[in-house]
Amino acid sequence: MPLKTLVFIAAFVYTLIIGGSLLGYRYFIVFPEIERASIELHENDIKAIYALYDGQKNTLMHFNLDWSKWDESYEYLNNQNNEFVSRNINGSFLESGIDALAFIKNNGDLLYASIKQNNAFIEVEDLSDISDDMDKLSLIEKDRQFGFIRIDNKLGYFASSAVQNSEETLKPNGVLVFIKYFNKDFYDQISLITNAQFKLQQLSNIEKMVFNEEPFLSESNIKFSKIRNVYHIWTTNHTGEPIGIMEVKYPNSSIPKPLDLTTTFSILALLALPIFITGVIWLVFLAPIASMFKQLKDMSNKGSVKKIQSKSFINEFKLFTSTFNELADKITEYQNQLESESQIDGLTNIYNRRHFDTALDKAWRNCVRNHTPIAIIMMDIDFFKKYNDEYGHQQGDVALISVADTLNQLSRRAGDVVARYGGEEFIMIIHPDNLDQLTDTLDLILNSIRKLNIEHCKSEVAGNLTISCGACHIPEPGTWMIDDRLLAIKIADQGLYKAKNAGRDKFHISTLSSNYKPSS
Repeated sequence: MPLKTLVFIAAFVYTLIIGGSLLGYRYFIVFPEIERASIELHENDIKAIYALYDGQKNTLMHFNLDWSKWDESYEYLNNQNNEFVSRNINGSFLESGIDALAFIKNNGDLLYASIKQNNAFIEVEDLSDISDDMDKLSLIEKDRQFGFIRIDNKLGYFASSAVQNSEETLKPNGVLVFIKYFNKDFYDQISLITNAQFKLQQLSNIEKMVFNEEPFLSESNIKFSKIRNVYHIWTTNHTGEPIGIMEVKYPNSSIPKPLDLTTTFSILALLALPIFITGVIWLVFLAPIASMFKQLKDMSNKGSVKKIQSKSFINEFKLFTSTFNELADKITEYQNQLESESQIDGLTNIYNRRHFDTALDKAWRNCVRNHTPIAIIMMDIDFFKKYNDEYGHQQGDVALISVADTLNQLSRRAGDVVARYGGEEFIMIIHPDNLDQLTDTLDLILNSIRKLNIEHCKSEVAGNLTISCGACHIPEPGTWMIDDRLLAIKIADQGLYKAKNAGRDKFHISTLSSNYKPSS
């Protein structure tokens, strides 16, 4: 065989081996890692959208619950007082951000419904005049519902709760429904946390659409098997009927391809000078990529996003690293913000009930383990509904902030926690050494609120704002109390009512011990 032929055969075989190896490496090692990393980024984007949606949902649910557990709302359903509508619905309620609302009696009669138009609430005759996606009977049958609805050509969401008196002691007499559109702020926040275009559309506006199998329920359902530039997730109303589509669309240029132009030229160059170029490509291109993929894999295994560390001097790798790190910073910042907001009451800027439940669980376990005394104090501002009626809800919010700030300043001891429990109720965890110290603390709370000198001309106790307290004291903790956390809160709440019944602006202390027996 001629040497030239042998050289050509050897070169051809060598070319096939090198070329085939490079193509195989690209298709079976590099591209699957790139595709998996991109899929995870898309999953994280949609999970972030879900987290934002959950924040909108929880805000509306809590706001609806505050209004539904209010004496005036309860009395309105009983007596149909039109002054309630003029004062609350067409008054300060216009600034609340609610786009529509409805009061429904237990017998299914619609007492009042209106929708906001041109910065005014226009009353309608039937719930279907707002949306066909809400059924009055199903709203009455189940308390605290939430769902998507169609309003004209828009998608929105609603929250409903059974209407009761403030203490929730009377039987519900109807349902209060709040409705909101998905507004510009919602879309603007999504644009800050994703690089995708986001749309919510009614199902009737979309033809021949291919949906994902899972509806818009929770972020735990998000799992994609392959990379796509468009994802569609269908949304349902509270009866399970599909009514809309969530579309998340990425630019085609952001979707990785098995063989792109850069990779093709790289392979051709390597084929020209196999040994030299192979070494250069490994050092200059493949090693940094492998390092980044390893870091991405570590992030996937740990379930967290962090910055990529790269020493490459290639501008494209620097740009990729810089872009990814900026995205990681945004995701981390948004996650921290969501976590912080989920633990802090939006009005008073102190801890909310969710944080309190976590803190109480931790403190309770520490007391069981270390046998350190603990006390739970339930507090309620006296005649606060009358304060709101007299001075307005805006001034009521100012009073709540002042009271919360004062209580927060009184809980400076390590392990003390104060939180807004709901409405005008606050709750505190302290660790008094003895009963006298607890009594001093309760006296300090009452005196500190009095010293605020917040005028309250409708109070039946004093001319200024006052507070009542009920405390559950556990002086000798032990393993006997491990399952009594909720009982302690109940005892503190009962003490609060005893303080109110004794004339308010007072406190009542109850002791919880291993031989505790509930009073008849």
